[in-house]
Parts: sequence; C-alpha cells; structure tokens
Amino acid sequence: MPIGYAVNPNVAMVTGFSLHPDEEESRRRGEDGLRFFRYGLAHHYIFGEHKPGRTDIWANFEKARHALPPAGADHGIGTPDQLRTHLRHFEESGVDQTVFIQQGGRNKHEHICDAMQLFAYEVMPEFQDARDRA
Repeated sequence: MPIGYAVNPNVAMVTGFSLHPDEEESRRRGEDGLRFFRYGLAHHYIFGEHKPGRTDIWANFEKARHALPPAGADHGIGTPDQLRTHLRHFEESGVDQTVFIQQGGRNKHEHICDAMQLFAYEVMPEFQDARDRA
C-alpha cells in the first residue's frame, strides 16, 4: 500500500437514466428530469444569478424548456436496447463506472424504481457477465 497519494485508474461518467420498454414513455418519465438537472448546473455555474430562497430555478427552466436540446437514447433515456448501446459506447471508450442521474426534476419515485428493476433484469446481467469474464 503506497503512502500518500494513490492513483485511481477508474473513469466514471455521469449520464441520464430513464428506462421503459416503450421509448416514448421512457422519455415522458425521465427527459425533463435530466434536462432540469443540466439546466440547474448551468444556472449555478455558467449563466444564473442565484438568490438563495428567492430564485425559482424550476420556473426559469420551464420558461427555457422550449429552447433546450432533447435528452434521449444517447443520454441514457430509452429502451433497454438503447441503454445497452449507450453503455457500450462508454465501455468501448474505457469508462469503468457509470453514475445514473434519475432524481432530477419531478421524476416519480415509482418510475425510478421501475426503471432500476428493468435495468437489473434486462441490461445489467450482460455487463456483469463481461466483467466476470475479464
């Protein structure tokens, strides 16, 4: 065990997450949550003027929603096959870990749980098997 600083060679990526067998339903459930998360980051770090307890970031997001880019399958929102493809791109790029953003905006708890269960049964086993073979 080295004394002092140690190198952690893992690379982690943050991505959206909303999973459903129907792509449109997945987007309906999760797209605004990811878009709001990104808007909130930009508000705090790029363009916003924030007054704690007074600034309504959600209201500002709703006013700007029409101008924001979509967040679909290439951002972790879609069907199991679409998410699998998205994660494969990370894997092929050398990403070791993925952090899913699913709690942004007004995402419903039961939709998050449904998506996680679908992920556990339909997507994760394939990646777990690859990890076990490595």
